[in-house]
Amino acid sequence: MKTEKSAGWEIYVTNKRIILKKHGILTKKVIEASYRYISSIEYSKRIPIIQIVAGIVAIIMSLVWQEIPQLEPLNKLFATASWFFPLVIFVLGLVLILDALLVRPSYMIHIVGREPIVVSAKLEGIIRTIRQYQERVEAKIVEKD
Repeated sequence: MKTEKSAGWEIYVTNKRIILKKHGILTKKVIEASYRYISSIEYSKRIPIIQIVAGIVAIIMSLVWQEIPQLEPLNKLFATASWFFPLVIFVLGLVLILDALLVRPSYMIHIVGREPIVVSAKLEGIIRTIRQYQERVEAKIVEKD
């Protein structure tokens, strides 16, 4: 049996099935699936467009901070550091954009009847093991037919 951890999931791979466990603060989720129910494993590297848009909006907002009348009371309250909030928002926008562009690749395990389970691409070894067991199961099914 092989065991790995990724993105909150604990993955156990046996010769008959895959077991995935996820522990939240108040929840615990366990998914157990035979290899014949794993329909596919997808490698993906998706750039989160929403995160990039949020970063651009934050940068634009930091640049027009002084022009927004609703923020006048805040600027008066912190008159000596009126540059602080726009700078923080600008840096936050940059961090959002850079984080989105440095996308980490991942694998999506598709199990029949379930939402795909996303795991880190660092688990390439465990994915390879899953594929090997899948091939054995498929070979046994073909032999029976």
